[in-house]
Amino acid sequence: MPGHEATTLEARFIDGRLFEVTLHYTYPGRESTFVRGRFAELKRILAQRHGPLGLGAKTRKQPLEGVSSSSIAYQREPAAGRILMLVLTEVVDTKRGDRSARFSVVYHNGGIVESDAPPVIIRRSEIGSPQKP
Repeated sequence: MPGHEATTLEARFIDGRLFEVTLHYTYPGRESTFVRGRFAELKRILAQRHGPLGLGAKTRKQPLEGVSSSSIAYQREPAAGRILMLVLTEVVDTKRGDRSARFSVVYHNGGIVESDAPPVIIRRSEIGSPQKP
C-alpha cells in the first residue's frame, strides 16, 4: 500500500478466512484540526470511489474529570453484509487544554462470518509513519 499514512493495520480471520480489515490513522503531535482535515479528505476520496457514505453513528460522552470524547462514523453497504466504514474519534482534555483525534477505515465482510469459531486478530503497528510537517 504505497503512499498511505496508516499507522496500524488490523486483519481479522475466522476459520482462516479474512473477514475484516482496519487501517488506523494517528498523527502524534498534530492538532486535531489537521486530523479532521485528513479525515474529510479521505471521506471525499472514498465517496468518489465507492459512492456516498451515509452517517452511521454519532456519539458524545459526557466529560469525566475534564475529559470528553466524541465519535462520528460514516458507512456504505454496497452489498448485504459488506460494509465500508470511516470513523473519527476526538478526545478533549479541558484541564490540560489538550485535544487529539484519530480515525480508522474498516472493511467488514459479514458474509464470511458464519462460524462460531473465535476470530484471530493480526495487528501490525508502524506500517508506515505519517510524514512530519
